[in-house]
Amino acid sequence: MKVFISWSGHRSHEVADALAEWLKKVIQSAEPWVSSDVERGVKWLAEIGRSLDTHSVGILCVTPGNVS
Repeated sequence: MKVFISWSGHRSHEVADALAEWLKKVIQSAEPWVSSDVERGVKWLAEIGRSLDTHSVGILCVTPGNVS
């Protein structure tokens, strides 16, 4: 099961990374992909689009600091 995890801001990035690690331990079939996994030099928007096309589940990490 491919899981797309998106974040915005330092705190939610930490949450996204922790969630990805937790998912791998709890659901062995989970393949989390955090939006920060985009390699340097790659066209970010195109890579995000490709990832969204191939993932069946999406999680947005929202904190009080980035909710608006």
